[in-house]
Amino acid sequence: MVGIEIDSFEQLRQVDLFGALTKTFADAESSNNLVFVKSNSELIRDEQTGMMCELKIVQGLASRPINRPSDPTSSADGAQREKKEESKEEKEEKLAQVQSKNPFLLPEPELTVSDDLLKDYRLILNKYPNSLDHFLMVTRKFVPQDTLLSPLELQLMYGILKNLNDAKNGARFFGFFNSGPQSGYSQYHKHMQFMRIPDNFPVFPDSVVNGVEAFLPGDLAHQKQPMKNNDLSFQHLILPLPSKFDDDEACEDWLSMAYMALVRRAMNIFKDSDLEFEKISYNFLITDRWMMLVPRRFAHHGVIWINSLGFLGLFSTKNEETKQVILDLGFSTILKEVGFPNDGQEHQPGPNEAY
Repeated sequence: MVGIEIDSFEQLRQVDLFGALTKTFADAESSNNLVFVKSNSELIRDEQTGMMCELKIVQGLASRPINRPSDPTSSADGAQREKKEESKEEKEEKLAQVQSKNPFLLPEPELTVSDDLLKDYRLILNKYPNSLDHFLMVTRKFVPQDTLLSPLELQLMYGILKNLNDAKNGARFFGFFNSGPQSGYSQYHKHMQFMRIPDNFPVFPDSVVNGVEAFLPGDLAHQKQPMKNNDLSFQHLILPLPSKFDDDEACEDWLSMAYMALVRRAMNIFKDSDLEFEKISYNFLITDRWMMLVPRRFAHHGVIWINSLGFLGLFSTKNEETKQVILDLGFSTILKEVGFPNDGQEHQPGPNEAY
């Protein structure tokens, strides 16, 4: 067995995950098993919306492999770009090619934090990390990235974050999941990622949920809908999380209902648009205080690719040229173009629309 073994949620609460993570990262870095060069970042307040953004060059991005069955559409291409209809055989061949290059089925031992997380998952380092201690939770068997998060996966993401953030180690982590062809993922094998929130960096969902008790949309006692910051340029859906749960079953149930409420709400946003989508795409982000879902129209705006990180204001680029493109376009313009424009209005569900 490589790394630590975690066979229950009780063990996940007790294990020194931060210690195992930081040691594995330090060892992999010293042995050159991952590509990480600490980069200087700039903090810039977006002129249009006031959103605080971090912009940095990450050298590993230039080396990061891309492994997906189809190329996503750029906002510069237009949503109605005509695509050649692929046969069943062509689709199967592309999927086979993806699986043949899959880095998650047999991950490098040097990058493995836990080879056995409740039997069906692994925790491994990102070989091309965006920041210190960037790691992933991956399925042991191949599962497509386009599938919904399962109740177990949501509970594991939350449990991992509670373990790390309750450890009082000076670092605060968040998790994210890029789902769908326009979400900005680079690997088709199902994976959920975890990163540190930069020190003293204000992530806007914190202020949205500050002082708000946890609720589920459509709950008869509340009749509330997901929250958002109306000043931002892109559509997003936020729910505050309970500070604690009575037991593991209550945790799983609540997280699942909250997540599916956001997914259904996102589907309504897609229905309200006049664009056609073969599959819905979205970015899901979570801390131990809130969860957020951002519906996606496009994976990139011109040469600027965006995944979940951009919607927290975390922008990374591989060189000075693309950094300047980001600055010229503006953060809020990029996020509006790859997401759905935020009109500041709440969607009112019809009688047959479920949340």
